[in-house]
Amino acid sequence: RREDRLAETAEKARVAGAAAVYAGPLDVTDEAAVGRFFEASENALGTADVIVNNAGASRFHWLAETDARWLRSEIETNLIGPILVTQRALAPLLATGTPADVVVLSSDAVRRPRPGQLAYGASKAGLENYAEALGMALEGTGIRVIRLRVGPTITEFAVAWDLTDETMRK
Repeated sequence: RREDRLAETAEKARVAGAAAVYAGPLDVTDEAAVGRFFEASENALGTADVIVNNAGASRFHWLAETDARWLRSEIETNLIGPILVTQRALAPLLATGTPADVVVLSSDAVRRPRPGQLAYGASKAGLENYAEALGMALEGTGIRVIRLRVGPTITEFAVAWDLTDETMRK
């Protein structure tokens, strides 16, 4: 989403000795964008054998303030996006029998639901169910599915949230 940060990270990888780097924008909710991303990355580097589903979105909101457009966006980013990415990434791997790893980042919101993150927790629970079923479906293919359930972290993820005392007392 932030091409300047992509370019900066790619440069750091080159400086650190990466033989080849591809950094391109990707909207995981757009199936055509997912296809374009993989086509470009495969042209630059070949078939990816490690796929990390890390896209995530959440907006802190109370039930009464929930906006259906944001709910759809959250579900598309957190659940449908990783499914689209994984589906596209797996096609060439399965066709060639190439061993690979699919990493799915989830959240401790699955086990510790948060009333201000209704759609987020639900989408991550759905993602974990998908990852578990995918792992079963891929048994014997040499492709592992790794689920990581991340807890609270210090990132920019929630920088726009209004967590003032007044908001939290609602």
